[in-house]
Formats: sequence, structure tokens, C-alpha cells
Amino acid sequence: MVTPEDQDIFFISASKATEACRRVIKDEERVTRFTQDIIFPLKKWCEQHASEISACYMVMPESAVLPVYMIGASDEYDFGFTKALSDLALSFEEQGWAVHTSQLPKCSDEELLAFFNPEMALVVYG
Repeated sequence: MVTPEDQDIFFISASKATEACRRVIKDEERVTRFTQDIIFPLKKWCEQHASEISACYMVMPESAVLPVYMIGASDEYDFGFTKALSDLALSFEEQGWAVHTSQLPKCSDEELLAFFNPEMALVVYG
């Protein structure tokens, strides 16, 4: 039972507990939104462009921009594919997400290390 003397302590404790719950809910909402707004559309886009790319990685961002690496299906850099990647980044920007897409020719995991560590990246496709 909360007495009038304990009332302030009770409300302070209750306030801290509800704030902690709010933070958990917000974190869950952020993860759900990120998955629905970024991961699922990015994977679908990759599937639609499977003839041009063999893999897609998202690297841990160092800023507010999400770095995405598209690994080509060919050993050669596809200059014609640059427009499609720019359009992809623009579609995310229109939804309020900052995504930077980079294209790399088909290469080994060892060669990818020159750009990012594949073991520390999220494999979106491939």
C-alpha cells in the first residue's frame, strides 16, 4: 500500500518503469520499421536484379547513412547499372532513409576486405 509519505517515491519509480517500457517498445518499432522499409524492399530489389548482382551486403553505418554494397554477377564493373543503383538510393531517400549504394565487380571474400569485412556485414541477398 502506498501511503501519502511514499507517494512521491512511488510515482518516481513508476515513471522510470513506464519510460523503460516505452524505450523497449520504441526499439521494437524501429527494428520493425527498418526491416519493412529497408531490408525487405532491398532484398526484393536484389531478386529483381539477380542477373546483374550476386550478393548484397549492408555494412554497419558510421554515420546516419546506411552503406550498401552490391556485388556484381560479372567480373567487370557494370557502368550501365550505376543508374539503377542511384534510383534505388533515391527511392529510399524519398522515404526518409539515407542509403549509399556501391557496386563492386564479382570478387572473393578476401577481396571484399579492401572495402568492408563481410563477417561484420548483414547479408541482404546472395
